[in-house]
Amino acid sequence: MKNTLQLIKNELISDDCNFPILTVCKLTRLYINKDLISFINRLLSTSADPIEREKIAFKLKKLVLQEPRLPDPDQLKAQPDEFRQFFIEIETEQAFYDPIKWLDAELEYIRSKKQNTSMFEAKSLLNKQEVMQWLNISISTLSRMISEGLKPIQRGHIMLFHREELIQWLRSYGND
Repeated sequence: MKNTLQLIKNELISDDCNFPILTVCKLTRLYINKDLISFINRLLSTSADPIEREKIAFKLKKLVLQEPRLPDPDQLKAQPDEFRQFFIEIETEQAFYDPIKWLDAELEYIRSKKQNTSMFEAKSLLNKQEVMQWLNISISTLSRMISEGLKPIQRGHIMLFHREELIQWLRSYGND
């Protein structure tokens, strides 16, 4: 599955691929919205780069809107009564798990993270609140980082951090 996810990811981020056939084949087989959202979530988790994630989510939204996702016709013919009952049972779930709404929310989240990141990248000094927001950490995690060697600048009772020094400390901390 991991190889398939990587192939689909590469297909979606490629500017050369006009029609991502592998992605379309996978998406059209995922009739149940909950399964589709789960697949999209796994696919997006393969990338940490917000620009790449945004590109993948945008292309997936476009494909979900364009490509019909229908149940397997052979299975429908073989078990028509079971299929009808199945569709009745999942009707509410299908409405609740809307992949387009989910992708819209994910795109909004990615864009807000990109905006927050760029806001913090423009500043060379960050206060405690900004560090916690930027790294998405708690005050106790920041306090632990300080006790483990992160050096803040103390200006009166205000604690500041050089953004570049913080990045360097995180890189070196991860290599210990």
